[in-house]
Amino acid sequence: MILPMKRIIDIPINQKIHKISWIFLISWLSMLITISCANSEEQIAKPISGETFFHGNFDLDMHVGKPVLINFWFPSCPPCRAEMPDLQIAFEKYGEDVAFIGIQQMGSDSEKMGIEFIRELGLTYPVMADFGSKVQANYEILSFPTTVFLRKDHSISRVWTGIIDEQQLNQELDAILGI
Repeated sequence: MILPMKRIIDIPINQKIHKISWIFLISWLSMLITISCANSEEQIAKPISGETFFHGNFDLDMHVGKPVLINFWFPSCPPCRAEMPDLQIAFEKYGEDVAFIGIQQMGSDSEKMGIEFIRELGLTYPVMADFGSKVQANYEILSFPTTVFLRKDHSISRVWTGIIDEQQLNQELDAILGI
């Protein structure tokens, strides 16, 4: 004997809400699991190569097996200016063990302004101009300053948006060095 199915109209309202709540909960959990799995994949850094202002050619591939700090900035950015002394201190402390590269965004400031900025602040780590914003686009940089930390295998450890101070730099650099 086949039993007739209840029509949705015949189900009491509290049972409808209960069923809808379960459907919503299961959908939400499925979405959360999907997002978690997607974020658990390690992102490998995109290539970076080009002529630096004062240190010759930089190629990320030249630093395989070495952690890397990539800092995106531009000269007329007050927060960028504020963090530069701490980046220089970090370079002096970690520069033997971590490759540093500054990437000047070229939208509103000229290459000449970048060179003057570097000289004025006494920066000694390699810096290159990002003509055409190719590196910025590859790393999906939307605000400045942004600092990207790469592990030895060049997987992305952390993307830090906004000013980073000396203590925070030390923590992040120690982490990618495994200290």
